[in-house]
Amino acid sequence: MFSRRGITSILAEAPSDVVVLSSLRTLICRANLGSLKDAFPEELLASVLKATIDSVPNLDPSIIEDVAVGVVLSELGGSETARMAMNNVGYPNTTSLYTVSLACSSSLQAISVVPYLIRTGTISRGFGAGMESMTRD
Repeated sequence: MFSRRGITSILAEAPSDVVVLSSLRTLICRANLGSLKDAFPEELLASVLKATIDSVPNLDPSIIEDVAVGVVLSELGGSETARMAMNNVGYPNTTSLYTVSLACSSSLQAISVVPYLIRTGTISRGFGAGMESMTRD
């Protein structure tokens, strides 16, 4: 048996609600053999960032406060390549960028930290991603 009051409180909107607007990724290919073998990591990330902007009508990249990118093998921790990808698709230099490196769980950690920051009121809008090229890195 369930309580109407319980369901109502669960379904009620709150200012701290986190909403996922888009969930995209590149193709999964084999290293050194797949159709993306010649792509640089920043090109892969830029394509996902651009597709996200295109898939959400009226999304202005300048309102995104934080971008978290999970990387493992990238040079300089991936921050330079991630910034290049962001600038290439219209994110301003004022958008905060940080990378996460946790071996096999970098992307998962980067994606999961954004809703946490939103839920705690640290930011209002963010983007979590992963960036890796097993052929290039």
